[in-house]
Amino acid sequence: MARKNKRTNEQIATELASLAVEHLKDLPPLAREARIAEFGRRVSKSRQADAPVSGTRDFFWSPTLEQLAEAQGVTSLKSPNDLAGGWPAEESIDDFLDLTRRTRR
Repeated sequence: MARKNKRTNEQIATELASLAVEHLKDLPPLAREARIAEFGRRVSKSRQADAPVSGTRDFFWSPTLEQLAEAQGVTSLKSPNDLAGGWPAEESIDDFLDLTRRTRR
């Protein structure tokens, strides 16, 4: 016969999460961020491993920024000048600024 006070996995997870949050409050900010990031990576891996069908993921799962950058082939800038653009010589910057001001009114 099953015990009536048997805790569910969800209840245990909730209790563990509460304990973890209390522990995190005592850490300095940088250590706290590192622990949270590590926890997120472990949860993501765990959820992927527990997926009922190969290739499926939990609805609320989101990749980290690092995972997104890797998947999209994004690299860091070599120089801030890479962001600097120029204005085409055949276009008037004044015309552009006038149009911008008029459309914002």
